[in-house]
Amino acid sequence: MSVDFETRARQAGAAVRTAVAEADLQLATPPTNRTHTPRRQPVAHLGWALSGAALAVAVLVSVSGLFETEVVAGDSSTETSVPATVTTVTTPPTTEPAPVVPVESSTTQTTVEPATTTTADVVAPIIEILSPTDGQVFEEKTITFIGITEPGARVLAGPYEATVTEDGSWSIKLVLSEGENRAVFTAIDAAGNEAIAVVTPVYQPPAPVTTTTKPKPEVEAFTANATWIECSSEPPFDEYYGTGHPGSWVEVVSPYGSGETIVGADGKWYIKVTFDVPRGKRIEVKVKDQYGRTQWFPFVAVEPA
Repeated sequence: MSVDFETRARQAGAAVRTAVAEADLQLATPPTNRTHTPRRQPVAHLGWALSGAALAVAVLVSVSGLFETEVVAGDSSTETSVPATVTTVTTPPTTEPAPVVPVESSTTQTTVEPATTTTADVVAPIIEILSPTDGQVFEEKTITFIGITEPGARVLAGPYEATVTEDGSWSIKLVLSEGENRAVFTAIDAAGNEAIAVVTPVYQPPAPVTTTTKPKPEVEAFTANATWIECSSEPPFDEYYGTGHPGSWVEVVSPYGSGETIVGADGKWYIKVTFDVPRGKRIEVKVKDQYGRTQWFPFVAVEPA
């Protein structure tokens, strides 16, 4: 195929040269019986000749698709022929057609969002009671109920509302009546759906504490005696004795001297008490037993004889 194109190119070039030569000949030969030659006539002939040359070039380009011929004209008296310049044009093969773009695509495309369908919430919230359990017995009258529910829901126990945290944990304190108590809790979510939970704790108050007063034991009669009342010894003293309940204590009390003893198993008791009292001063001495029984005795420290 390359040889055939070159042959055709040479033939087209020869045709062009022939057409140009004929045009030059016509320009060089003056027409006969012409007294005045318009300057436009050579131009017309040149235009015709050049048109023939251009036609030849067009034929050459249409046949080969590879050449271009350019002819440059001078002024009205001189014409110049410029040989054509051959240019090879390579057209890359087209592997796939260009995408067809709709008219609307030239402007801003609008995305239509699908319609959103809202489904009504008809599901009841969960509610559970974690404490107390059914039948659990309490001695306390006020107890705390705790449980879980759907976050955001409210929990009611009759007219009372429980405290609900963000995670759905709830708690409430209620006062029980004696015996079984049926506690009903209602959970209400934001859509108004409700659910209930029931628990039955038992309030059993502790048995009353019985206070038993221990009767006073039958005790022996209490007696007390003073031996001297007056004493000249140094230091002065007195001796006290008597009877009482075995094992109980007996005490002698005064501002100037005191003492204590235990009643023996035979019901008798004895104690000696010294007094740091001025000579001639009379004092009162109290003798009492464990059960609050008392007797009083005088005492005087006298001068030695």
